[in-house]
Amino acid sequence: MTDTIHSQNFMPEPYINKREQQIRGVMSEITSLLLAKNAAYGDSALSPSNIFSKLTAVEAIKIRIDDKLKRIANKGITDQTEDTLSDLIGYLVLLKIALKEE
Repeated sequence: MTDTIHSQNFMPEPYINKREQQIRGVMSEITSLLLAKNAAYGDSALSPSNIFSKLTAVEAIKIRIDDKLKRIANKGITDQTEDTLSDLIGYLVLLKIALKEE
């Protein structure tokens, strides 16, 4: 059925499969990054130590998101800031988790 049009969104199936692969690839990279950073930082985003700051996980993650957005606003999206996009996506995922845990 690769030559037929997908009835829900009128895109050829090979296009959908290609896009799905791209999405899965990017999300796999984000998942690996999040898991590595979570292990390295000891789950500090979702379980803050509150040694100095007394912010909740949600508020602390929002600050980190603000910092990433400010960097993008200042420097734009370039090869040098591509890691900032990945970090931002990661923090948005962590924010979803933190909001569910509140």
